[in-house]
Amino acid sequence: MWQTSTPRGATPVVMVIPDPHQTLFKFQKGRDSDNTSKIMAYCRQRNYIYFNPIDGFVEQLKNGVSFDRIYSGHITAHGNRIIAQELVNFLNGIDYNN
Repeated sequence: MWQTSTPRGATPVVMVIPDPHQTLFKFQKGRDSDNTSKIMAYCRQRNYIYFNPIDGFVEQLKNGVSFDRIYSGHITAHGNRIIAQELVNFLNGIDYNN
């Protein structure tokens, strides 16, 4: 993945998309599920940049937003807005000179 993208000047980002169970797990337990942790550890070991919007979902749930507003079988329009805002925050936090 990196070899084909880097010569073109792009930096790939792995996006971890949490399913409803992973989101509820983090909301209730305060930590990522084992599957999510394994994916992020894999990315860290290989120095892959990854993005996981789950904290935005959990923050919304802590603020009283209903779970059904974020997920309705799939991520809802409101859930997509959370992902978009989390992605903006993530991209703004990258040091592009490095």
